Amino acid sequence: MLDAMRRGATGWVAKLLFVVLIVAFAVWGVGGDMFRNRGVGDTAAEVGDVSVSRDELARQYRREIERLQRVLGPEFDSERAREMGLLERTLDTLIDGHLLGQRAHDLGLVAGDDLIRRRIFAEPAFQNAARQFDPILFRRVLAENGMTEAMYVATLRGGLMRGQLTDAIASGAEAPSVMRDSIYRYRGERRVTEYLRIPSSTIGPIAEPTQDELAAFHAQNAALFTAPELRELTVISLDPDMVVQEFKPSDDEIKRSYDERLPGLSIPERRRVRHLLFANEADAAKAHDQLTAGGSFDRVAKEAQGQLALDTSLGLVTRGDLPPPLAEAAFGLAEGKPSDPVKDPLGWHILIVDKIEPGQTPSLESVRDEIVRELSRDTAMNSLVRTANKLEDELAGGASLAQAADKLGLKAVSVGPIDSKGRLKSGTPASNIPQDPKFLEYAFRTPPGQTTQLQEVRGGGYFILRVESVAPPTLRPLDEVRAQVAAAWKDRQRDDKARERAQALLDRTKGGEPLSKLATELRLEAKTSEALSRFSLDPNSTVPPPLISALFKAREGEIVMASYDGGYAIGRLAEIKPAVQNEPSAEVAQLQRELNASVAQDLLTQYTRALRRTYPVTVHRSAIEAIQ
Repeated sequence: MLDAMRRGATGWVAKLLFVVLIVAFAVWGVGGDMFRNRGVGDTAAEVGDVSVSRDELARQYRREIERLQRVLGPEFDSERAREMGLLERTLDTLIDGHLLGQRAHDLGLVAGDDLIRRRIFAEPAFQNAARQFDPILFRRVLAENGMTEAMYVATLRGGLMRGQLTDAIASGAEAPSVMRDSIYRYRGERRVTEYLRIPSSTIGPIAEPTQDELAAFHAQNAALFTAPELRELTVISLDPDMVVQEFKPSDDEIKRSYDERLPGLSIPERRRVRHLLFANEADAAKAHDQLTAGGSFDRVAKEAQGQLALDTSLGLVTRGDLPPPLAEAAFGLAEGKPSDPVKDPLGWHILIVDKIEPGQTPSLESVRDEIVRELSRDTAMNSLVRTANKLEDELAGGASLAQAADKLGLKAVSVGPIDSKGRLKSGTPASNIPQDPKFLEYAFRTPPGQTTQLQEVRGGGYFILRVESVAPPTLRPLDEVRAQVAAAWKDRQRDDKARERAQALLDRTKGGEPLSKLATELRLEAKTSEALSRFSLDPNSTVPPPLISALFKAREGEIVMASYDGGYAIGRLAEIKPAVQNEPSAEVAQLQRELNASVAQDLLTQYTRALRRTYPVTVHRSAIEAIQ
């Protein structure tokens, strides 16, 4: 596949470093051409004469979920992804990629072998510390990402062809300067305010409410004093951690597992290897003669290829790190002895071993506890799967949860009443429910009298529940929540008085009285802010964000008022500082690039929409709905 590379491969050697790649082209539907002519049942969509397979969509969808899990946490699962429309957006991205690929093909765009070769040699993931292409590293990275050379070359070629098309569409995209300047001024404008905070806590004591006041407040603010919906459940939970202690593997099982795991538990022999690559056998033979005649490896490398010692090092490698011909040669050498020239599709190699680190094999006793834990848990998991299947069979035969649990020796637990947060009436968390977030979700979306399907949870357990009763949200009687009502009534009174005080101060300030005078009168502090932006997020700032929003809607000299969590604030817009736009400016240039990219993306979006009229797109909902 890469014979053409061999002619220019001289001098490319590297330290074996694993760098994950093969992602860049996935966004445009890599591999679509491999999914032609599938049956509709396996096809998520047809784009012209290309099919998007269900497997292709599922793989890309899982990659997107995993990416978002790194941001949002493990609670972001496939159900939440579906609710966000992630599956549909993933399908649209793949369809757009195939549309562009077909258009590029029909326009006669090509990516020649020479371009492919240059791109592969320039890919940092295939380069050593000296930034030179390393064929061994190239193959290793592809293998670790489950790709062959042919697959990678096809992927790269398709991406480059699509890139020619998208570059042509987007290359002239440029946001108009009037747009850029308007956004720059909007972002960069700063405002200074003289302001005064009136915290509700500065309001004096509030008199106790009368019975009529309490009753009226209780009725008018019923949502504050309404008990949440409560549900009583019957639950069967199958937790592997609860039964793992019941399973103890035998000595024979432990020994058998040890033997099976030994290759993974052992530390393989490693060798520090250096390496020269030649384009032809004659050059390799000449270098080999020099080495066997006593020439140093470093001197031969420098004279033959102009390489330093760092350039020739492959580092510490195991047998599995090297392609078979090179592994056989490297691991058959004594220290300090050069190998005979070894041929592979990339050229002729000479290897030398500088150091040998023997492998290590752990004893059974040193890993016994770990093996016992894993075997016990595996056995527990398998047992739970069998139990889950039997439970489903019993329920399918008409047994109730209690009857099925009794027959199978399980516990059907009565839970609740609990609210949607998993709390009892007392407010304490229920202790006898599965902790997986799916449990409460199912508990509060299942109709009363209905039983869920058996649900698998993280960690390998299961649960099934029946909703026995539902108590709708209920307004708690005043006598039951009198103290809470009284406290809330006082807070409201305090807030009302703070608002009245702030309004009075606002009126006096508008009448010409300075904020500093009013602050002294009330034993408060008037402050002048730093220059604020619309997006001020300084946690140390004492200017309430709602006041900042109001100030950016005001005219210079205008006085505004805003409420915040804890009181009210009034502020006078003392100064407006326009954004200073000095050409050329790094900030302006960056904004221009951002806007250009946005315009380019809009053009590509419109173009792919137009392509749907040229290449018909058919979506098969049944295949998509089968994706978990």
